[in-house]
Amino acid sequence: MKIDRNTWLDLIDREYLDGFVKDGGAAVKFALVSDRRDGDSLVEEMGRRAQTHGYLVAVVDAAATRVQYTQDVFFSIARQVPWTDLTRRYLTKIYGDLGYRVEGEDIQIEAVAAANGVEPNLLRMELRLALQQQLIRRSDELAKDFRWAMFGLCAGEAGLTPDVAAVNEWLRGELRLISGLKIFQIFRKIARHNARAMIASLGAWCRMAGLTGLTLVIDIRQLAIAKRPEVAPDTVFYTMAALIDCYEVLRQLIDDTDDLDGVLCLVLSRPELFDQDNRRGVNAYKALKERVFTDVVIHQAPNPLSSVVSFDSVSMTS
Repeated sequence: MKIDRNTWLDLIDREYLDGFVKDGGAAVKFALVSDRRDGDSLVEEMGRRAQTHGYLVAVVDAAATRVQYTQDVFFSIARQVPWTDLTRRYLTKIYGDLGYRVEGEDIQIEAVAAANGVEPNLLRMELRLALQQQLIRRSDELAKDFRWAMFGLCAGEAGLTPDVAAVNEWLRGELRLISGLKIFQIFRKIARHNARAMIASLGAWCRMAGLTGLTLVIDIRQLAIAKRPEVAPDTVFYTMAALIDCYEVLRQLIDDTDDLDGVLCLVLSRPELFDQDNRRGVNAYKALKERVFTDVVIHQAPNPLSSVVSFDSVSMTS
């Protein structure tokens, strides 16, 4: 059965972007679209609505990113994040909490101290203490390495540390030597074992910086291509083993929703990946199938609040 796209988007806007997720919840939704242009249009409209509500929007395309590796998913997101803007937003909030006003665009300690008539050394001590109390100790929301990375970015923007290029490279997966981050108490690169925690931390960091949250689009339409010769040049081909790993990444993301803060994830797929006769479909991985299909199916009308919605005239069965 088919769901009208605009009706569904209005519901997502009202119930999630301006409701549940805005209040700190998290959800993962699957949208099935067969037409390439319709799918691209859906992503564009979702992004526009999310930005209107103050969300950071990131799009991960399985054609360009190896979705079977959680760290690659995070690196793709990280390359779209305006880290400097988020850091400046957060620092401005910290200055305000300390009772200092920020004039103009300069948020370095010397400029803020001059604008408020205080000694820079005094403000420097207060800022370090505030960052330790309000950022480093936020272990319930931010992973340890993520907290120290954000501390480094804040220190750089405030003028406490001269160079934080290594932090940005670490976040984007471009850092060659981890030794450059020891000063920030970071001793390991982002990999499969900690990438999920980094994604969760980013959602919380967006909210701490004054945004509503994170809207993440994962486009897995590339997974439907079964033959390597049919894959466009310079795009990723997924073997069956890689396909199962992709489904595991999505399964983990669904299971992590209780720990996510202000994150809405839209997974864009072709309908055939949810066809029970397709060997490359979600039926190939029971753990994901059980999480996206409910036991009760209403055949009279589509459920716009279900985990999986189709924008094509096909019946959805489990």
